[in-house]
Amino acid sequence: MAAEKREVIVIFHDHLDPVWARCNDRPYQYNQIVLRSYADVFDWVIQEFIKMSDEGFIFSEGQAVVWETYMKRHPEEKGKIKELVAQGNLELMRQGMSTVDSNYSPAEAIIRNHLLAEPFYQEMCGDDYWPNKQAFLWDAFGNSANMPQILKLLGIEVIGGTKYRLCPGDWWVGIDGTKLPCIDQIFSSYNRTQDPILYVLSRHPHCPDCNGRGCEKCNNKGILNAHPYKKEKVLEVLEKTAAFNQSKKFVMIGGEETIPDHSIIESIEELNKKYEGNIHFRFGTMKEFWEYYKEYYMSVKEQYTEPTEDLNPVNQGAYVAKIRCKQRAHEINSALIQAEAAFARKHWESSSYAVTPEDLTLAWKDLVFGCHHDAISGAHIDGCDDELMQILDEGESIAHNYVCRTKYRVPKVGRDTSKEEMVHKTLGKLNIVYDKKGIISVEKDGKDLFGKYKFKGLSYTGMDSRDVRIGELLLEDDWGDFHNTISSGEPILLGDYNYFVSEGMDFIWWRGAREVMDPRCPKLTWDVYLKISEDGEKLNFSVDIDWETTNKRIRAIIPVNDTNSMSSVWGIPFGHIERSFDPNKKYEMPVADHESMTTAEYDFRAICPVGDFPADHWAVHAIDENSGVCLFNKGTPCVKWLPGCFELSLLRSPQMEGITILPHVEEFWDVKGITDSGKHHFEFAVYPYTEHVGYAELAQYGYVYNDATPELPFEVTGNIVVTAFKVAEDGRGYILRFYEAEGCNNPVQILFKEKHKVQRVNLLEKPLDEQQEGNIFDLNLHPHEIVTLRIL
Repeated sequence: MAAEKREVIVIFHDHLDPVWARCNDRPYQYNQIVLRSYADVFDWVIQEFIKMSDEGFIFSEGQAVVWETYMKRHPEEKGKIKELVAQGNLELMRQGMSTVDSNYSPAEAIIRNHLLAEPFYQEMCGDDYWPNKQAFLWDAFGNSANMPQILKLLGIEVIGGTKYRLCPGDWWVGIDGTKLPCIDQIFSSYNRTQDPILYVLSRHPHCPDCNGRGCEKCNNKGILNAHPYKKEKVLEVLEKTAAFNQSKKFVMIGGEETIPDHSIIESIEELNKKYEGNIHFRFGTMKEFWEYYKEYYMSVKEQYTEPTEDLNPVNQGAYVAKIRCKQRAHEINSALIQAEAAFARKHWESSSYAVTPEDLTLAWKDLVFGCHHDAISGAHIDGCDDELMQILDEGESIAHNYVCRTKYRVPKVGRDTSKEEMVHKTLGKLNIVYDKKGIISVEKDGKDLFGKYKFKGLSYTGMDSRDVRIGELLLEDDWGDFHNTISSGEPILLGDYNYFVSEGMDFIWWRGAREVMDPRCPKLTWDVYLKISEDGEKLNFSVDIDWETTNKRIRAIIPVNDTNSMSSVWGIPFGHIERSFDPNKKYEMPVADHESMTTAEYDFRAICPVGDFPADHWAVHAIDENSGVCLFNKGTPCVKWLPGCFELSLLRSPQMEGITILPHVEEFWDVKGITDSGKHHFEFAVYPYTEHVGYAELAQYGYVYNDATPELPFEVTGNIVVTAFKVAEDGRGYILRFYEAEGCNNPVQILFKEKHKVQRVNLLEKPLDEQQEGNIFDLNLHPHEIVTLRIL
């Protein structure tokens, strides 16, 4: 009896960044070189794919912004694109407008990324299109622990592409218990598994004959394909895949910005002749992979009962790089939440319905573009940053047409206390002792929750630092690139350089400058302004820094009176998670053993922990059952916990090129902006508590502190955080979204003044349950549950 014919199935995926090492949709001139835009790269990639589609080539890429940009430039091709989708040559997996970050992007922006892309998916794919039920998270810098629930509420049935910290199992279980199958371990969609994969990172240098302007030699493209697929490498990967001797084996071939190449088709044809009658090589789809393995995934589903380990940290330097990208994203998100709520309230009060105004839709698109992983991370060239800031300017100005928001005001100088050795002051409920260096101690209800903290065993001498002040700034060396810190220097406590301190009725103000012969820090001045919160419970810090440095980092240090515990709790989008870091643990880089591991060192740096994790609005350390210290932030997500101390990173100025600049490909050094020179403003708050405070209260205050809470025309009670109140996308009623914030089962009640119809919907505003009618609506929520309601 003849042996069954085996199959090797090639799935081609090309990851196309709309922002990173070039601008999105504009040429950029640097010196005498014109750097063509990503839109130009999209043109080349898509046009080559269309040519090859007649020979059976199948292409996958689902970011709506890629295809909308292409069709805006080439409207005559829209029909062809729809045809390729319908016949299966183009697989549009659900990636939203783009692959956004899910850790330090605002919670609502993560959802709007998909909601705004839904009209595109509907037009191009229709309702019953399976690839839209697969999320592909390729190249996101880590993934938030509540993403399984978010994705399931978007209609997702299967997940892939969880690089760089790969989902360790075949199911990804979120913090609320939602679980979805993740294909990465079997499909090898990332090179940390052992299966063959051919992933080519392409970078297209300018044409030297025309300096990027376009000429006959470059077919008027202005760029060259410097990294084409090599037929011998394609053959090698396909042969290795065949050697697994499985009846059906899938292999990923693709890359980043790679131009589809006929050598892949030629390799398949050549191997079909070589193995005729034994192995059939062909192109396939993600849908086909899922249909083949679905039975297996369902058979192991019940083995996964506990939440999957945190898929963070990833690219920890990006939590701080070009910090304004993160600050502005959160500022604009908060403004848009309040703007759309104001618009919805106006119509609620007049008992009328409306669709979202076009300008607000545009503003959300602007924000979502700024949350793309290479945008909000700051891992992009300066020309791209200029373009990005203009896009965010547009979104911000639209939001401010609907709401007025309070801006930071410069403080007034009070009584000079610079010459006093130690000053005792009561601010609200807190008894404070301070000097010119900073806050020495804070007591609340007779308790010292901060204690004393020193940096131990400083280099060479082995000496300890002096006691760190509460909220004191720290300067350290930061040898790294856009994405990661490779080596850090010892801390320099900047309180020693304060030259002035004054106080008023409700504030203390320190001023400082570091004027030493440090060639990498010729300018560094700062103001630290402390004011008590309205409730008298929290220390509200405002920090202004003006610096010009290279390879430096500034952190704010908050001692906590617990030097034993290695874990704390971080707020994340739609929830919270406990994390820990062992500074004594050593990590070794894996050996690169095949072509796909050419970026092995970068990949290792991306996931090698240094203690920093992203915090959405807050992080807390409980000293005991009733007391602890919580840190609130505004767009400064990088928080580290070491036993006895929180560290909040504010700025960094790395100068190593990393992979944003590849000098052997293109000497395009438009990256001076990564040093973040100039003036910066930061705000954070420190909350010492002596009576038990729940996570819900901290999460609620995090939204209040960020001025991100929508004003509602009705009453909602429960341990929840409301993240949105808006008109429905289709104009039928209003949308209310909230999540359970305590991390346990909790009741929620909505009280209306009049009877209303309420229906639970998913994140795309499609029905999940039947309508209920009344003026009181009760729900019982499970831990971290996200709820979206349509109100009529």
